[in-house]
Amino acid sequence: MKINWNDVRLTLGNFVKALFKGELLLRLGADRYFPHILYTFVIGLAMIWVSMRIDRTLTRVEQNKTVIENLRIEHAEKTAQLARVQRMGAVRQRLKEMGSPLDLPEKPATMMKRRK
Repeated sequence: MKINWNDVRLTLGNFVKALFKGELLLRLGADRYFPHILYTFVIGLAMIWVSMRIDRTLTRVEQNKTVIENLRIEHAEKTAQLARVQRMGAVRQRLKEMGSPLDLPEKPATMMKRRK
């Protein structure tokens, strides 16, 4: 079988001309499938849009997880501070009620090593 290069060149030339004129789909007979092509295009765009929304939501969820963890740590610290202040206040009040001259220490306590 011999290839006729003139026919190939003519076919490719017609293809390129139709492509640039916008007539390629009409020459291929795809105009009767236009609603299906349009539907597929719209579904593809919807899938891309939903995927982007999901990614944005997941990113926000991860950011919120770190914010919640930081707030949880801050809450625990504040709760510990509040408990310490309440205990010191209760001890100070009891000492005053008992007429004791003792007060809270100015410096933190130091730990001494035990001898074995």
